[in-house]
Amino acid sequence: MPTRMIIPMLVALLIPIPAFAQEVTLEKQFEAGLSAFKEGRLGDAEKLLRDTLEQAKKSPTNDERLAAIMFALGVVYQRQAKFSSAEPLFEQALTMMEQGLGIKHPDVARGLSMLGDLKSEIGKYTEAEAALSKSASIFEELFGPDYPDLAHSLKWLADTYRLQKKYNKALPLAQRALAIDEKAMGPEHPNVAISLNILAAIYAAQGLYIKAEPLYKRALEILEKTFGPNHLGVADNLSSLGVLYRHQGKYEDAGLVYIRALAIRDKQLGPEHSLVALTLDNIVVLYMAEGTYALADPLSARAVKIYEKILGPNHPELAKALENRSLLLRKMKREDEAEQLEARVKAIRAKAQ
Repeated sequence: MPTRMIIPMLVALLIPIPAFAQEVTLEKQFEAGLSAFKEGRLGDAEKLLRDTLEQAKKSPTNDERLAAIMFALGVVYQRQAKFSSAEPLFEQALTMMEQGLGIKHPDVARGLSMLGDLKSEIGKYTEAEAALSKSASIFEELFGPDYPDLAHSLKWLADTYRLQKKYNKALPLAQRALAIDEKAMGPEHPNVAISLNILAAIYAAQGLYIKAEPLYKRALEILEKTFGPNHLGVADNLSSLGVLYRHQGKYEDAGLVYIRALAIRDKQLGPEHSLVALTLDNIVVLYMAEGTYALADPLSARAVKIYEKILGPNHPELAKALENRSLLLRKMKREDEAEQLEARVKAIRAKAQ
């Protein structure tokens, strides 16, 4: 199944934070929150940035600075699958940016890119396309076709098209984003790894595994070198690589990278995160391919339960997990249960059309 492997960009790279001129303590707290995020300590990052936001609201400040803090906290919420908290925060921050800076300011374009990434992740593809296309247009109009931040908008837009199976639109955007990143950042920058992963996912979704595999491996090498072996970005890459191995029939290799990805995500994100559910569901599909249905059953049930709690009853990712569970139940001769789940899948997908 397609894997969303977008690594939300470090806020400090996406949005230049205005200086905290006279408030050294607030500035240090903000920087500590960003550092915790970069290190994968999401609980610490959330607390630090939430406290920073509350203090900033009580102190003399401008709306642009406040909006930057809100974007930072929103990214932390997004990474923890707290989408209902992230979405309104992003939208409020973007409105503040537009009112304070004008609709064609680069910081507004960065905010649109981040909002579009979030909208895509929660399945609001039409809204995602609009935000990302607008962001890309602003960057290109202001700075030309090779501006580094333009690559962010292009890669998220490419991935949004991939998720909708619009591969002819996705591929040239992903290729262009990779070329911009490599030229601007060099071949071993984390931004390059993100672009490599998105391009690989587009190839993999079309069955072009020979093209996808070296891209995934190159991205993994960059991420491990930059962040270490237990970073969430490494887990994202491992999960994608596991899907690829499974499609190639390399079940042992797939199992190894899935288990490693699950261990990282369980530790860093907690047991009830959508990415934990995604990894569980990937392992379920692998076990079904190997015929080990009894091992797959509890993992499948856990994945569905997490998706229902985190994403709600009508999300596309839940439909995929329900579909996989129904297939598993049929293989286990539990026909009545399978039929009930199939009806739910049909209803979710009909509603999404």
